[in-house]
Parts: sequence; structure tokens; C-alpha cells
Amino acid sequence: MYQGKLNGKDLRVTIGGVGTWGLKEARHAASRLGKLTDQGIDPRQQKRERIAAAEARKEDERRQDATVSEAWAACLEVRKPRWSDRNHQDHIDLVSLGGEP
Repeated sequence: MYQGKLNGKDLRVTIGGVGTWGLKEARHAASRLGKLTDQGIDPRQQKRERIAAAEARKEDERRQDATVSEAWAACLEVRKPRWSDRNHQDHIDLVSLGGEP
């Protein structure tokens, strides 16, 4: 656990579990967190931004791999609340395979 002050407020950041971190590594991580807080950087916000960036990359990769069918299904789902049931069904019917009733 790292404890310090950031902008006059107490700051506590969990470094990791006791069983997974050695004393030397934990001290190094605490030192790094101390340097960040001395510069006015909130390590918690930095972590949130890293997680958000990783999730955005995953979402972007998922979008790149999406098929037209998946994109169309997602589009229909988003617009469904704004459409009548008949209009929604018409859009589904427009992309059904030819020859199907």
C-alpha cells in the first residue's frame, strides 16, 4: 500500500498482494507512485486512463473484425426503440436471404 498526499488530500493506492510482491519491488513501486504524486499526477487517474485506452483498443479491434451482418444487427438494435414494430420488421426483412418468405 502506498500512502501519500496529492493536492493536500490523503491518497492511498494498493500496490498489490503481499504474496505476489517482494519487499524490494513494492518499495520501488511506492517510490514511483511518490514521484508521480510529487509532480501532481494522480496514479489512480493514470490507471483508469490506461484501462480505458486498453478497452478502446479492444473495442476498435472488435469493430475491425465485425462482419456486415453483425454491424447491421447492432444498428437495428440501437434504432429499435425509435421505430415502430412494423418498421423494425421491414428492416429485418430487407436483409433476409432471397427466396425466403
